[in-house]
Amino acid sequence: MLLRREKRTWLCTTYQNVGGLNTSVEDYRLAVSDGCYDIIVLIETWLDSRTLSSQVFGSDYEVFRCDRNSNNSSKSSGGGVLVAVRSGLKAKAIVNDSWTCLEQVWISVKMIDRTLFLCSLYIPPDRVRDTELIETHCQSVFTILDTALPTDDVLVVGDFNLAGISWRPSHSGFLCVDSEHSQLHSGAISILDSYSAATLTQFNHVLNENGRTLDLCFVSTRDQAPYTAVAPCALVKDVPHHPPLIINVENSLVHDFEDAVASVSYDFRRADHRSIAEVLTSIDWEHVLDPGDVETAALTFSNILAYVVDRHVPKRIQSKASRSPWQTSELRKMKTIKRAALRQLTKHRTLALRNHYVRLNHEYQRTSRQCF
Repeated sequence: MLLRREKRTWLCTTYQNVGGLNTSVEDYRLAVSDGCYDIIVLIETWLDSRTLSSQVFGSDYEVFRCDRNSNNSSKSSGGGVLVAVRSGLKAKAIVNDSWTCLEQVWISVKMIDRTLFLCSLYIPPDRVRDTELIETHCQSVFTILDTALPTDDVLVVGDFNLAGISWRPSHSGFLCVDSEHSQLHSGAISILDSYSAATLTQFNHVLNENGRTLDLCFVSTRDQAPYTAVAPCALVKDVPHHPPLIINVENSLVHDFEDAVASVSYDFRRADHRSIAEVLTSIDWEHVLDPGDVETAALTFSNILAYVVDRHVPKRIQSKASRSPWQTSELRKMKTIKRAALRQLTKHRTLALRNHYVRLNHEYQRTSRQCF
């Protein structure tokens, strides 16, 4: 069956350096099942081939991963990035063999009037001065820009580990480097120069407890910065120096007609039995059915009967939403209320709405854990 999915006016994205999720897979599975976010960007996942993406995200999200490996690091553990996009959105990975030395993921998400190109990046502290690494990443940015149309958005988010940079407000929610209070080394200068040439501007104004910003967010030229704020709750755990973020990219999304899991049944109690009888009695069965071939006669009779039933018996369509087996009706209701609260928070951004969402989230997590 083909169903039309609801259009959204913005992509609600959450971003966080999670400091490893491989020891909390079950907790993250429960956290992402509430479906509040369209895109989830995680840095320092510490994942490897022993953990499947479906263990963390189920079938609710399409996951694009770049785990730490021998090509992008001399270390055997840690690192890793991923981007999870809600199933149903038009997302695809952008890969290039020359980028394998990087812990980064590039994807594209098709929107109604443009495409969002999103990069998730992690630069480890010991490689922030690696000119070859930085040059390769910047080259990937220019490659995407060569592909993108002038109306498309290019968004780069990640942990750059450039703690020496101080940022000051410039215009319309964007920030620029405060050179008088920044410590700039060759790696930082190379990134900033390349991003400037690529017309990418930083917009994350959230500071950590040390008054610094390790997680940076850059977007291609536009009049106003995307809405960004500290997420009211981390998905699972708070990580020192890395406050979780909410980033909203405003636009309506393309949702094509697509197959939806549903069951179709006939409501025989409401059938037009008189019309069915009239049709069946008006047929000259001796001429319609072949007396010499029983199998053909039976098939013809079945086809006619099916046609009559389809025309004169009302149908009932019962959609079977794809959901986790532990999600009860109470939990689904709480999920709907929680989503609405998050939408209100991102629109009005008051302390009362934030506290309201935090309370709902706590209740939802407790109930979800009990149901699980």
